[in-house]
Amino acid sequence: MRHIRPLFLALAALAIGCGGGDDDYSGPDACGVETALPGTGLDELNKLGSISLQEKPTDDGPIERFTTAAFLDFSLFDADDAPTLNFDDVCSSVVGDQVVRTPPSRLQAPAATVAIDGNSVDFQEVGEGQILASDLRDMSGGAPVALEVTGGDAAEEFPSFTAEVAAPAAPSSVTTERATDGGLIVHWSRASADAIEIEIRTVDAVDDTRIRCVVADDGCLTVSTTAISWLAQSIDPVPMNLRVSAVGSDEWVGPNGEIGLLKVERRRDVTYSP
Repeated sequence: MRHIRPLFLALAALAIGCGGGDDDYSGPDACGVETALPGTGLDELNKLGSISLQEKPTDDGPIERFTTAAFLDFSLFDADDAPTLNFDDVCSSVVGDQVVRTPPSRLQAPAATVAIDGNSVDFQEVGEGQILASDLRDMSGGAPVALEVTGGDAAEEFPSFTAEVAAPAAPSSVTTERATDGGLIVHWSRASADAIEIEIRTVDAVDDTRIRCVVADDGCLTVSTTAISWLAQSIDPVPMNLRVSAVGSDEWVGPNGEIGLLKVERRRDVTYSP
């Protein structure tokens, strides 16, 4: 079977979302039920051009900034989805990877220019997965980030496109607490983001099994009891690591099944200790 959309969502980080949960939330600050954020609406992906600017704090304090890029042809892509549990409209399990029979092929890397708050950073080579950290500048909340890709119309090229986002603020004031019904309540200061992505793993995890939630930037998320119990494999609370990412994104949709994506992601890691 040819499954395009799940891998595209993973590459572009525009997942369906996770977060809200059962209607019987309880606790002093339990959040309401979340609804899924809209996707691209593109049924058939032929080519993907994605540039992602990411910022994360390191263990010893400094901020690390880096860029990844992918320009891929999905016309022959063939894979089966990894098993997934949808706990609600915005939270789902992540267990294992897709079984890929025919991977997407790499396109020629186009020239690209990123301007952060009017200061240009030129990327002459932005091949798949290339890391470009040294030239990135500080992204204050609200700063405009503009992308211009100069490509071509040949089969091995990605078309030219532009995209622009306002950089979200870095996640701050992130707190966690257990709901009285066993769910997990997460609070954060609103970051003017297009979406908040939250990934949760147990502290003693031996693999990459996790819960992934994508929700509106409303400052509050209750992860359902069902989801937390599934991850912990227990009804008792266990320590968990959370990665909270504020995301700004803009996409260009081409006439022949192309998606051009600019994503700005700023993240913070916290630990829930019951």
